[in-house]
Amino acid sequence: MAQTVTIGEQKVCPESESLKFSTTPTPQVENPSDSDSTALVRSLDKNKHELGDFFQMTEVNPTFVAISETKLKPNFIVNINIPGFNFVHNPSQTNTGGVGLYINSKLTYRLRNDLNLQHVGYKSLFIETPTSSGKPFVIGVIYHHPTHAFPPFQDEFIKLVTHLENKNCEYLIGGDFNCNLLKYHEQSSVTNFVDSLASCGCISLFNKPTRFSKNCTPSLLDHIYTNICDEKKMLELLFIKFLIIYQFL
Repeated sequence: MAQTVTIGEQKVCPESESLKFSTTPTPQVENPSDSDSTALVRSLDKNKHELGDFFQMTEVNPTFVAISETKLKPNFIVNINIPGFNFVHNPSQTNTGGVGLYINSKLTYRLRNDLNLQHVGYKSLFIETPTSSGKPFVIGVIYHHPTHAFPPFQDEFIKLVTHLENKNCEYLIGGDFNCNLLKYHEQSSVTNFVDSLASCGCISLFNKPTRFSKNCTPSLLDHIYTNICDEKKMLELLFIKFLIIYQFL
């Protein structure tokens, strides 16, 4: 029976047998940068088929896919399964928000609910996977609702990455932060956020717009952060493998 894991509960999803959530060990990755392909996607119900089609057409086989605004409620009935992936998510009680991760079925992982940001205006989800180096590798996805104040979110996120650094974890955390990094030189709040993260060893992987539209100015609201500073690993992560941001509007 296929399963979908929901934070705070487990529920059987009978719509498809294509997704198998196994609690038995699967082969662990040798190093996170050796096999990482990531994608950030918004609005799961509307874009699941486009995402699956993209993987088939391009033969991309990601390690995980981060969904930054699933818009899935706790008792959703849509079929969100993609063959070859497990799905875990933290649902929203409203028509916005919610986060999820499609995780390659070959990847060994465990949920890290203890890392979730504790605020009604945010949604987050974290998993941890072992690596050959012995360092835990944490994968996370976050959604920060634009109507909620950013400073409290900033404080909690900085606390999170500081905690991971102190625990000697490598991490890759992405999502819809609703903070336009293109305003780094114009808004002190953005400058303070980026500089504070940098002081914690946390770097942003993008400095170019991730959203484009004929009717609005390009923006960089979708972020991916990491503390992987090794030049060889970063080159593999960014250029040899696939690191993709999708913005389906």
